[in-house]
Amino acid sequence: MNEYRCAVCGGRYENRKVTLELRTPTGDLIIVQDVPAEVCVQCGDELFTPEVTHQLMLLVQSPPAPVATLQVPVYVLAAA
Repeated sequence: MNEYRCAVCGGRYENRKVTLELRTPTGDLIIVQDVPAEVCVQCGDELFTPEVTHQLMLLVQSPPAPVATLQVPVYVLAAA
């Protein structure tokens, strides 16, 4: 386990797998599961290694065929 503390809240980090919502250059939404990250146990701040960041950048630039496709409802919040 690492010894550094969160710059946001001072909490400790732990290894986790996270799910990210990313946008491609054309604006398409993609979801990436099981991304290795260091996550602050207090505030949820996420840190990624340079290798993971590089993989994510490549994935966004040229996404492969998805393992699944979701249908997501979209709502508009009426002005109050």
